[in-house]
Amino acid sequence: MDSPVTQHKRKNEQPHHSVHASSPGNHGAAPHGLVRWGVTWGLRMALLFSAWIGILMILNRSVTLPVGETNHHVNAFAVVALYVGGGIAAGAIVGLLRPLERTMAGAMMTGFVAALPFFGGCSLLVHSLSLWDSTDTIVTVAASLMLGPMVGAYLRADTDADERKRKSGKEPEGK
Repeated sequence: MDSPVTQHKRKNEQPHHSVHASSPGNHGAAPHGLVRWGVTWGLRMALLFSAWIGILMILNRSVTLPVGETNHHVNAFAVVALYVGGGIAAGAIVGLLRPLERTMAGAMMTGFVAALPFFGGCSLLVHSLSLWDSTDTIVTVAASLMLGPMVGAYLRADTDADERKRKSGKEPEGK
């Protein structure tokens, strides 16, 4: 039996909100709140990746960036626009599907669906919409199937580990 002081402290504890993109948070929150949460995280990721593009622009001394070992180049500002647009779209999807993250399968499915607009944008960046063909569709779906579920599973597993630490009384490191 807990002392009255311990009971009072437990009753008045503030819920811990992880800074992780897939923290369990309040899965029952209003959909617009979840979408706002997802878009915020999507934009944070876009900012991080856009900083990398800025570094590449400085290193290349150019606003055009090479695509792999091909002779194709893309405009760095178009890549930043892709990151921002992809972050907004993927974040909104993750927010809407957030209740599914209660299970590993749901988190993996959410990752797949959220990856589709980003990889679709990548295909559009390399080939314009007027040149879009079935290969672009296959590449978009295949890339989303390969990476989306892995990211969803990783974030879900990391969040589960944070929850176990929190329940044991240890605060997750760096969170």
